[in-house]
Amino acid sequence: MQYTRFYKTLGIPENASESEIRKAYRKLVKIYHPDVNKSSAAANKFIAINEAYEILIGKRENPTQSNPTSRSSSPSQQQTKEQRVKEAQQRYKDQQYKEHIENERYFQSITTGKKWTFLKYTSVLSAIIGIFLIVDLMLPKHFNQDRVMQYSLNNSHSLGGELVRNIITKNEDSYWIAHLDAELYSTSPDIWISKSWIFHNPNEIYSFQGDFFKIYPVHFNIYRYSIVLALLFLVPLFTIYYKRKNILFTFLYYISLYGVNIILMLLLFSNDRWAHLLTLGFI
Repeated sequence: MQYTRFYKTLGIPENASESEIRKAYRKLVKIYHPDVNKSSAAANKFIAINEAYEILIGKRENPTQSNPTSRSSSPSQQQTKEQRVKEAQQRYKDQQYKEHIENERYFQSITTGKKWTFLKYTSVLSAIIGIFLIVDLMLPKHFNQDRVMQYSLNNSHSLGGELVRNIITKNEDSYWIAHLDAELYSTSPDIWISKSWIFHNPNEIYSFQGDFFKIYPVHFNIYRYSIVLALLFLVPLFTIYYKRKNILFTFLYYISLYGVNIILMLLLFSNDRWAHLLTLGFI
């Protein structure tokens, strides 16, 4: 209960965390700082805000805990209002300087060392992979012959909302296709699979049924999301060149270092795409 008025001064609940206390303090100081607000009421509010902040983060003793007689004779109680405002301003400047130093140290820690070097190398690699994904959409396709051996009776939904089923081929490959009919399994199980030239990503299945052929688009595959992935793989390179001391850079840094790089490794080491890339799709 003895701290209630300090929480009220900052306009935060009594169970607020230290980060919430600091956030509320910064917000109020920008409103009531003497350099911004010249009114007498603002000066009093500024003093109260600083007192509440310092007490709640443990820098000062709660005045309600001290002896009333000693408090009345305390030098701090005899100070003029102007002196108290100046001291509050100085404490605010000291706090700003401390936060500035902490931010500088943090910025230096994430833009130097092994992680930053690793990110610089992988940013180039991911940008190259992104370019190859776009080029892969424009090149001719490989056509591999296969045969449908079984299919799932259970339907699933694609990202576009279509009902799709899974088929298993003779080569033990698995594909999700929509509008699966009995012809593909019973009378015309032989199929041709269209795959992209470089990464061998499947995009369509061709089934010759009598005098015509039917095309089944393949769902849940990399080929459909090549453009999205290509843009994602450009994020690390953008992060390296952006390099600003702000929240956006920090967000991009961690997304690039952990998110994009993990996706990149999964892409390259699944279905032997790294080998396809090294041979430019010939293997």
